[in-house]
Amino acid sequence: MGWTLRTRPADVAMIRVAAEPDPKATPVSQGDMAVLVAIAWHQPITRAEIAAFFGGRLNREVLERLRARELIAFCPRNPRFVASLQASAGLLAPIIPPSILMILYGSIVNVSIGGLFLAAVVPGLLIALGLMVMVFILTSPRFQPDIERERFAGMQRIREAGIRAIPALGMPVIIIGGIVGGVFTATEAGAVAVVYSFVIGKFFYRSFKFSEVPEILLSAGSLTVMVMSIIVFAAAFGWLLAMLGVPALIIDFMTNLTENPYVFLMLTIAFVLVLGTVMEVLAIATIFGPLLNTLAIYYGFDPVYFGVIVAISMQIGGITPPVGILLNITCGIAGTRPGQCLGYIGLFILVILLVLALIIVFPDIAMFLPQTFL
Repeated sequence: MGWTLRTRPADVAMIRVAAEPDPKATPVSQGDMAVLVAIAWHQPITRAEIAAFFGGRLNREVLERLRARELIAFCPRNPRFVASLQASAGLLAPIIPPSILMILYGSIVNVSIGGLFLAAVVPGLLIALGLMVMVFILTSPRFQPDIERERFAGMQRIREAGIRAIPALGMPVIIIGGIVGGVFTATEAGAVAVVYSFVIGKFFYRSFKFSEVPEILLSAGSLTVMVMSIIVFAAAFGWLLAMLGVPALIIDFMTNLTENPYVFLMLTIAFVLVLGTVMEVLAIATIFGPLLNTLAIYYGFDPVYFGVIVAISMQIGGITPPVGILLNITCGIAGTRPGQCLGYIGLFILVILLVLALIIVFPDIAMFLPQTFL
């Protein structure tokens, strides 16, 4: 008996398994399955579905389509590398705009969301570039001699893919440009993005049917409820801390501890890194964002600049053992353990920390775009 892999219309990145016999199914290696699931780790996947992935089979047509979209990484014998890479690359989405994390943080601490978007662009691209270089090194024949490599696709295919991607790439441009230019607020930008994505998804990419719209709305509503639940409970906890006077106590403690702004910055990064290993990022931003922002202003840091540093630090915590949430998820899916990924994840974290250090030493890396356009 085989398993048929399906993509839900609500999200082309959401990969689910339907337990249906398929005599024409094609065997798929555990490594390929691990990468496929890791790509969609952020989506709700049941234990039964994960069990189906490991030992699963794919319909040949679906498999070829997924391979054509380059959703499958060809590294079948190294799930540790796969899990570490997916966890590390997963932190780029909340950093490179448009980002829900930046919108939430900016709204809570009353910092320019457009400024946060612009300040995160270059750091996010530097992290992506650093990860690419590290992957290139780690996938060399010296480290992984049995890895399957693809030939260069050629400029013609790259040009065709680039042209086809233009409508999709237009959405972040519209969102960021509209917010930075004062055309609409962050909330209105969300509505514009929904309309724009619906139009190009339906009439340009033809990725769904009108009959599938109710399922799309249900999926979007479920994700919205999840995020809002985190925000509601985190806000309640933040209110409780404020009522107990905890923020004032922490401010007094910190100011008595050091007057050096960079010592404060190092302590903040360490604090957020530890929190990120055990708490969800949105909860950290909601509970501790206002407190940390107040301290940053006291020490003379620009709120936008400080917000980007905090955002990157929170994401690093999510992939840091022993409790790193992102790493635990990808390791569970890839069939390995976080302890077995320490070597790979350590190298990826080192790359991100180097970028963070560059931002601290050269603040203009983050502040050049906000100062230019705002």
